[in-house]
Formats: sequence, structure tokens, C-alpha cells
Amino acid sequence: MKKHWRIFLLVSIAAAIGMYVALDRHHLSVATTATPAAPTPPSALLAKTPTSTTAPTAIVAQANTLSPMKVRQNKANAYSATRDLSAYIDKLQTDGSSEDEILTTKARAMEECFLFAIRPNYAAEAIESRARITQENSAQFREYIATLSQRCSALIQKEQVSLKTVRSNYAKAASEGNAEAMAYQLSRAVLLDVSSDDASSPATTTPSVDLRQKIIDIVNSGDPSAIFLLSGLFNENSLFRGKAVGSAVAEAAWQLAACDLGLDCSENSVLLRGYCINGGVYCESGDLRWHIRELTLAPVMYQRAVVLEAEIYAAIQSGNASSLF
Repeated sequence: MKKHWRIFLLVSIAAAIGMYVALDRHHLSVATTATPAAPTPPSALLAKTPTSTTAPTAIVAQANTLSPMKVRQNKANAYSATRDLSAYIDKLQTDGSSEDEILTTKARAMEECFLFAIRPNYAAEAIESRARITQENSAQFREYIATLSQRCSALIQKEQVSLKTVRSNYAKAASEGNAEAMAYQLSRAVLLDVSSDDASSPATTTPSVDLRQKIIDIVNSGDPSAIFLLSGLFNENSLFRGKAVGSAVAEAAWQLAACDLGLDCSENSVLLRGYCINGGVYCESGDLRWHIRELTLAPVMYQRAVVLEAEIYAAIQSGNASSLF
């Protein structure tokens, strides 16, 4: 069973990545800000254990005293819970939310709904395609597809959903100082050499002082969505140097820190649903911490990630993100 599951993971992730690259070349990217590509779980860690999935007590105690963090957490939870993204965005507008927040939320929602907009039969196609690979967690997969279809229905009827609009909204929001939008643009620019003939070519140059400072400023903002987006820049292929970058442990630590800062990382979050739908992985029960601990990192690596998570969180709260790079 473990061998079968590992093969499925490798095939599904490879297929998802290949599809994303091909679509991006034709301006039809399906990668979303809420659903980054999930790491491949090592086969030795596929057995579940009943250990706690909560964040370190000290971190939670600190986080609960931060009003801005709680506001972000409430908004993240509301975004995950809504079954009508169009109505959710309308409510942001009537509630007097800032223009950059509305633009970023709309861009994120359009990315989430993109495949439903360009492929009317996507729900049935996705279920059929996955069934050809595996029947494991099929009920969960179907539930997530149904949820996403419901969330997107009104939005794709009301809006002209396109990557051009997505990127335009992010660009406008970034120009107004929105941390999530700036992280989206910077992470995309670093991970993909968008000026080259081959848009899938990874960037290979050392980050400039200016880029490093922009990353530090975004991290110091404490915006959990922005920090999660940047986490992909800090893995073993990172161009950055420092104690909190350059490994799978570091990437996981940044993701967990984003959860501590208010990102919805619960079992039924947009993040976990997206991992399941887009990559065919993380379809089991459990929040992001559970999946990182049980399916991604070896026990000793997870413990290192927890220690680094606390250091990242403390640095952000003190406005000292530069110490991490």
C-alpha cells in the first residue's frame, strides 16, 4: 500500500506541475495563491500517529494577544468558509475594506476558480481523471470539488475570469503596498524567469540587495498569506542565504509560522482543499501541521522545523526579519 501511495503521489505531482507549466506558457496558469504545490511525502512516514496537531503553546499564547493577527485570522477563516466568493467580495466592498485588499481577494478568488471558468466540465473531468489513478480518499476529493464548484459558480458568471485580470489586480494592489500582492509578484519573478523564451526556466541569479530588502519588508509586515507565498523561495533550492532558508525544514518552518500568524491551515481550509484538488495529495484528514509532521518531514526534521518556526515568529513580531537572512 505504501509503495502504491508513493507512486500515486509522484505521478499526480508530476502531472500537476507539468500542467501548470504548460498552462503558464499559454497564459493559462492554474497555480493559486492559496494552493501552492505540495511537497512529496516520504514513504517511510505514511503511517498516521495520534499526536497533537496544535502549534507550540508559547507561539499560540503570544499570537492570541495580537489584535491585527486575530483580524487576519478571522478574515482567512471567513474566506475559507464562504460558499459564494462573489458575495464575499461584494461584502468586502460594502464593508469598506481597502481597495488593495479587495483587488487581492478578487485575484486570489479568480485563480482559485480559473479551471472552472475555462473548462465548464472541469468537476466531472477531475473526478474521472483521479479515479483512473486511485480510489483512495475519493469521497474527500469529490466533496472538495463540489465545494469549489459552489464557491466559484456566481463569480465565473459575474466576472471575466482571466489571468490577465488576475495579474492586473495583483499589480494594482502591489502598487498600493499590499504585502500579499507584492509577495505574489516577487515569488513569481524569482521562481520563473518570465522574461525568457521558456517561462518555466527557474531563475539562477543571486538576489540583489534590493530584492532581499523587499523580501525582508514583506516578512516584517507579518501578513500570513504573503509569508506563505514566500516560503517557496526558502527551500533547498533557495537563492537566499541565512539560518532560516535553504532546506525543506526551512520551507516548512515558514509555512507553519504563516499558520501561527493567522493563515487558515485547518483541515477544511482553502489551502488544504487546494493541495488535494490540484496535486492529488494531502487528501487525508488533518491540518497542515499534521501533514507536514506525518507525511512530509522525518521526525527529527519536523522538530528542527518547530524550533525554526518559533525563531521566525519571534523575528517577525520584533520587526527583525533581517536576522533570518
